[in-house]
Amino acid sequence: MKKFGRLFFKVLSLITVLTILLCPRMVAHAAEPNPNTGDTPFDNFRAYAKGISDPIPPRRKYDSTPVFVKISASKYDKVLVCCEGQAREDVDDFNENLTLSNGAYVDFVTLNRGQNYRIRTRIYERDFHWATLRFRSGNDYKDDIVSGWWSPDSKGNHPIAE
Repeated sequence: MKKFGRLFFKVLSLITVLTILLCPRMVAHAAEPNPNTGDTPFDNFRAYAKGISDPIPPRRKYDSTPVFVKISASKYDKVLVCCEGQAREDVDDFNENLTLSNGAYVDFVTLNRGQNYRIRTRIYERDFHWATLRFRSGNDYKDDIVSGWWSPDSKGNHPIAE
């Protein structure tokens, strides 16, 4: 009986230790939210020929996938876009442009009107939890008004904007 009691105590101790070690990982994994891949419209944002637009309303970013963007309306064939990150939703300054092209930080990437794109960023990797977009006109001399769709996380095999 003593051997059974010792064996039972050892097994119970092992189960307790494994539970303590594994449960936080399971809880953390279960608490991870789904990527924010639902497309949200942005309508009638002014894209300046010189300078940069106001940011569109920010959205929560949950993973390191590229940002999805489609410019559906513009006077010009091309629109310049940058992706910015911020730590909280309620902060007005979108303090870091984290847009990438060919692995390097850039001011903007160029998107063709009517096409789906993924824009690589370092928003999630730099510990920013909110993403937004800003625009510049594809015409060096005239402002533009742009509309389209976007999501801070992406799925699919759309081309990468460069």
